[in-house]
Amino acid sequence: MKKPLLLLLATLGASWSSAQAQTALAELTQAAAQRQFVPRNPLDVPFNAADAARSTTVRRNTRSTGYNWITSSNQWTSAPNSTALTYTAQALLQQAISVDSATRAPLNRLTYTYNPTGQATTSLTENWVNSAWQNSSQTNWTYDAQGRMLSQTSQTWTNGAWVNTFQYLYGYDAQGKMTSYSTLTWTNGAWKITSGYQIMTTYDTQNRLTEEMQSNWNSTSQVYGPSTRYQYTYSGTSALYSSYVLQTWVNTAWANASRATNFIYDTQNRLTYYENQSWSNNAWALSSRTTTTYAAGSNNNVTVTQSLAGTSWVDNSRTTRTYDAQGNQLNFYVEIWTNNAWQPTSGQRYFDAFNSNNDIIRRLYQRVDATNHVFVNANKFYYYDYQSFVLAARPGSLAAQVALYPNPASRTATLQLSGLQQAGAAAHVMVLNSLGQPVQHRQVRAQAGTLSLSLDLSSLPAGLYSVQVQTAEGATVQRLVKE
Repeated sequence: MKKPLLLLLATLGASWSSAQAQTALAELTQAAAQRQFVPRNPLDVPFNAADAARSTTVRRNTRSTGYNWITSSNQWTSAPNSTALTYTAQALLQQAISVDSATRAPLNRLTYTYNPTGQATTSLTENWVNSAWQNSSQTNWTYDAQGRMLSQTSQTWTNGAWVNTFQYLYGYDAQGKMTSYSTLTWTNGAWKITSGYQIMTTYDTQNRLTEEMQSNWNSTSQVYGPSTRYQYTYSGTSALYSSYVLQTWVNTAWANASRATNFIYDTQNRLTYYENQSWSNNAWALSSRTTTTYAAGSNNNVTVTQSLAGTSWVDNSRTTRTYDAQGNQLNFYVEIWTNNAWQPTSGQRYFDAFNSNNDIIRRLYQRVDATNHVFVNANKFYYYDYQSFVLAARPGSLAAQVALYPNPASRTATLQLSGLQQAGAAAHVMVLNSLGQPVQHRQVRAQAGTLSLSLDLSSLPAGLYSVQVQTAEGATVQRLVKE
């Protein structure tokens, strides 16, 4: 069931909803147990990042086709899948039906329901069998009062009834940072934990994260045991940490493993340089350094890591990230310095085309062939028949001063607003990926006209994100680069 579902989700392309993202991620998380899922935003946030700069009208494609690249014959599949999409009045995906383009025979159908705040609560997958739709699987989501996901439960249709298969549970601290995650499987009529972790967090009087201690689930002993610990230090009142130490649990005690230090940020609070040290012979020894260079007037950047060999620096790895004018990521790939040349080892790149309405109409996806160190075709999608949706008016621009740092960030970023006129004003904070899909939501209240919020980025893949803030006084959008 996994491959057809993921293919269908990919076919939906730029206008898939977070409900679809949740379903796809549910498949992937079975293989990577510590992956955070995507909660649906409680705001009317469009799927495409470019919509954030538009008015209350958003656009969705109602039809798409997808082709896969056949490596053995070096050609595209001749009979692509075709998908028809329908939406709610709030432009949320309601149903997606996939058919075989050659025979027009139905393949499968995805149907979603939402709660009053626009968060997906159920998804139902059906397959076309003997000229009728037949239940296949369903997923249910629950959330807390702040819109954060608490659980995701998946079931399969077996012998005319729904049977539990797996479940994911989430927990958070008072600052909204995810501090627990567990994967459970349905075994002998009961839920059984198969993997997971718990994180104990410590903050200072300025609400800065000073320690994270993670314990992982031991499937043999059936208890959580210490695993890693991060300890952060700061200079003065700065919210940007100046160094952190990573320790691992060895023989019933914490042991130093590595330390990152000498952080340098540019005028936009984007990280441009840091050094890494390893613990050797009871002392810290410099081992590598990382430099990030930004293109003028954009977030396009190249990160180079060098290793210390004797007294000389030697190139090790290079990561390239580029984005289009709409903020969609076009390139993200990693290269290794081999035989005096850079060779790509992982990553992907996209080639997008847009119409006069700035709707994406074509996307070509290529990935790195790690063996031959070249980019190869993977799939391509076409999007048709766009429909406009008029949503409720959003607040105007926020007059308060906004700061987001460090930027880029690797594990956490701090969002600060000052100058809010309303005491205790509520703020909705949404982090969206380059496709406009919400990946994090927080609801907080300002204190004395000031708001400070730590965003946990540790579970997010590297790339460009938009941080949207909405209050009764207005709204603002900030760009954030996750390394």
